[in-house]
Amino acid sequence: MRSPILIPAALLVASAAVAQPAPTVGPPKVFQQAGYAQPEIGPGSCKTVNAGETQCAVPAMTAGVYLVRADATSTAQAAGAVQQITLVAGDQSCTSTRSPDPKAPWAVGQKRTLRSACVFTILTDAPLAITAVYLDAKATKDPSGPVLAVTRAPWTGVLGAIPVSVKQP
Repeated sequence: MRSPILIPAALLVASAAVAQPAPTVGPPKVFQQAGYAQPEIGPGSCKTVNAGETQCAVPAMTAGVYLVRADATSTAQAAGAVQQITLVAGDQSCTSTRSPDPKAPWAVGQKRTLRSACVFTILTDAPLAITAVYLDAKATKDPSGPVLAVTRAPWTGVLGAIPVSVKQP
């Protein structure tokens, strides 16, 4: 015999899945009516500042979700070399670190590329920079600097979620 609680719960989950609108690229109508857009931010919008930093320019009146990816390469100069990329947009950031791995050591003299990615939801009236900051230790950075790519992503209709602890009786 099936539990009478499971059937309504299954129907609720199924109806919630059906009721979801398909995500679209571009800001919601209210932002569009106010003059915001979700423009492409291609390679022409990006510039290498130095071997440890690359920036991409986000135009004013941008509202959108963007996948930001950075690739940075160094050559190990000593055992225990470390790589780190921090992606920054406004006051938000994501950091990825590759620490020494005794199971897969980074051989001295060998190049290694660290790849990092972060999703940013951007809403800005003024121009904004998305920056990849690349650091390494016991290694030499590729002089061409980090490669930064910014790709538009669809809006899902949800801007955030925060877990809340509920006291159990």
